[in-house]
Amino acid sequence: MDADEPGWLPPFTTLIRIGEANASGAHPTLLAFGPAEEGGSPRPVHQGAAFTDECLSVDDRSLCRDLFETGAPLPEAVRTVAGLLRDALDALGLLGPWIEEVRTCHQNGRQARTLFDIRPAALRELPWELVTHADGAESLCVSGDPGLTFTRIDRPTSLLGAENPPAALHLPLRVLVVVGETDPLIRADEEIERIRTRLGGPSGEWHVEVVRAPTSRALAETLREVAPHVLHVIGHQQRDAGDRGLLTIRPPGTEPWSITGDNVHAFLAGHRPRLVVLNACDTAGPAAGPLLAALLRGGAAAVVGMNGDIESGTACRFSAEFYTALGRGESVDRAVRTARLALLVDQVDGTDWALPVLAARVHPEVVLGRYAALRGKAEAEKRFTDRRWNLGHAVDRVRERRALFDGFAPTGPAAPVSAVVGEAASGKATLVRSALQIWYRNGARTVWSDLRPLGRTATWLDLVRTIVDQLGPAGPGLEPLQRFEHRLAQLHDGWTTDDNEPWLSLEPDRVWQETVPGNSVGHVADRRHTALRHLADALLGLGEDTGLVLALAGLGRLEHRAVADLIVPHLIEPLAVRPDGRAKVILALNEEEADLLPYPLRDTVRRIPLGAFAPGEITEVVGDYGRVRDVEADSVEQWKEFMAILVKRHTHLTPAMLQDGMTLFKEGRRVPR
Repeated sequence: MDADEPGWLPPFTTLIRIGEANASGAHPTLLAFGPAEEGGSPRPVHQGAAFTDECLSVDDRSLCRDLFETGAPLPEAVRTVAGLLRDALDALGLLGPWIEEVRTCHQNGRQARTLFDIRPAALRELPWELVTHADGAESLCVSGDPGLTFTRIDRPTSLLGAENPPAALHLPLRVLVVVGETDPLIRADEEIERIRTRLGGPSGEWHVEVVRAPTSRALAETLREVAPHVLHVIGHQQRDAGDRGLLTIRPPGTEPWSITGDNVHAFLAGHRPRLVVLNACDTAGPAAGPLLAALLRGGAAAVVGMNGDIESGTACRFSAEFYTALGRGESVDRAVRTARLALLVDQVDGTDWALPVLAARVHPEVVLGRYAALRGKAEAEKRFTDRRWNLGHAVDRVRERRALFDGFAPTGPAAPVSAVVGEAASGKATLVRSALQIWYRNGARTVWSDLRPLGRTATWLDLVRTIVDQLGPAGPGLEPLQRFEHRLAQLHDGWTTDDNEPWLSLEPDRVWQETVPGNSVGHVADRRHTALRHLADALLGLGEDTGLVLALAGLGRLEHRAVADLIVPHLIEPLAVRPDGRAKVILALNEEEADLLPYPLRDTVRRIPLGAFAPGEITEVVGDYGRVRDVEADSVEQWKEFMAILVKRHTHLTPAMLQDGMTLFKEGRRVPR
């Protein structure tokens, strides 16, 4: 074994390895340390004694292996196993140096990490996370802050360090929840609500979708379409005739089927999630070994499972705390520790805290590592806050949001022009602005131009003004905008446009006055066409490096035929026809405004209709809306019952009905007949 293999370890990380057997049947061991500080040098590897049966007898191994086989173990049994594993590490000469390293990290206010690189299959499946450092002491995985995290490494660490880390992720981070069956005992709806709630709602950094009891084909298609970073499975694990674990899916009206270690690669062929969470019984114990290994070797960066049987309430609690931690930006291993501690607090004399297991093929810090250049959340929220469209009150239109993101490219949709179409108060502005906020955080330039606040008939120049105001003042960093202002100044004075220096500029009160030649649609076409095309050129230039998304609302306010004769042919279409352009257009339209679009754009625009909520979404939508509108926890069920009556009476649910229902509910009134 090459002692230099773990030299890649990051700071505050320790690796414990038990290697494959050598010619004499013994297993070489080592303890490797990451640098003592950021940017520090790797430290010498500590060679341990060879692992033999004297370190952990066959009978003791069976005791450790079978700890969770007969249901929840007693605390005494957990302590016994923790002591056996501690004694084994002590016999190898690894325990003392390891504990000293952990203490040093804690003294420096750092949370320590330990990676278990246990290569023999018979030893890899033991619950090493439970190890304690002394008789009667608590397991290190639930020790006090700053704490210690554990990760089982499922591949040679020489590969782990040599390969490039997974690419950093842009927003939104996507979660696909797969519910294996409709059995109410698994409390899937409660767990889903906790996941969605803890990840911050539809206007935030996460996009959560749910598929219930899918067929194998439906699951494969959904994985490909959603391309989730996190695949979360709720259900039951069973065992086949060979005592191997399998996840059973029971679609209504057809035969059940199972996800196994032998077939899971078929589902990962279309898309490989970074993290798989198997929140079901016995999904990390010995029987689950083939499935976990297949998930990791099939492309998942990490898998979270459970050592033994887990109650539905405990599973809900784990999900709530785990995703709360992920939502705060914690790494996967630290999120597991956070959830583990919550289980311990809930049941101090129980052993549910011993269930979670994290296995990975990469360092846990990079499993869901985010793009370093993301713009700040506070900055984005300030930019997109509006008293008329409170993104905090958004209700998640999951399918429409996915359609608007259109492939989840980081800086805009794939379609050149998209139209979100719906009646008044259907959530068009909220949906579009929430997507703009995500693209903005990913680094794109985003423009929200809304003519409705003008309260009057708008001119083409009003539209230009709102767009330029959103882009900010022209300056050295915005050369395309400087060029546009130069050309507009030339047009103002009746000159032929060029880009010859010195570039001209105009004071705002002169640029935007209503007497600019060609301002009214009633004038001869002359300069308006040219000015709009110059604006299109400026937008294409601004989006060349970062991408640009231009969102237009209130086009019905424009003068008669301005949309068909000016805005579409001279601004929107020049952006759409550039195959290499990175400027995209989104239109927020009511039905009457959609009819203003001329052909061929009316046929080619990517249309996203916002109508009544789908029947399968109503329960989640009502719960979401109650949460974002601060319905008290003890009143949530009353709110849901109130809206159920309203929905039954109208046979559907719209955003306007949600708003009206909330007003009636908070006033203590009954559903009107």
